[in-house]
Amino acid sequence: MKVRTIGIGLAVALSAACSHGGPTVAASTQTFTRNVDATPSKVVEATTAVFAERQIPVATTDQTNGKVESIPLDPNAEWGNVPATERVDCGAVAADPNARLVLTMHVKQDNNRSVVSLDAKRDGGASCVLRGPFMTELMDAIVARVAAS
Repeated sequence: MKVRTIGIGLAVALSAACSHGGPTVAASTQTFTRNVDATPSKVVEATTAVFAERQIPVATTDQTNGKVESIPLDPNAEWGNVPATERVDCGAVAADPNARLVLTMHVKQDNNRSVVSLDAKRDGGASCVLRGPFMTELMDAIVARVAAS
């Protein structure tokens, strides 16, 4: 009975907070997913090459586990081969000098294909998010690189 009472109390509190127009926060991670006809190691190689072309520094590369992760990126710095205004949306929030984004490519084998997920995770600062067209174009470039290899 105690758990039920706590659950009801929490639901009421959350409901009240949401109904009063409290602050909204963007999701901390954006994910774009695709299936590709390639091995995870080829996707990791392609991701590393595309990140390098777009001045996205890589912190870790792991072909065995199918992962490539960028260093924490300043949303307003020069990377991605497009101006920050075309890459990042911080909404009405003023630019936060502490805001960072980490790009992570995860690759999982699925029969003769790979499931590829590109995450953009906020790492401190304001609720900036990467624009969908930027993320889609980045994913397109990685998939095209895989197909060309």
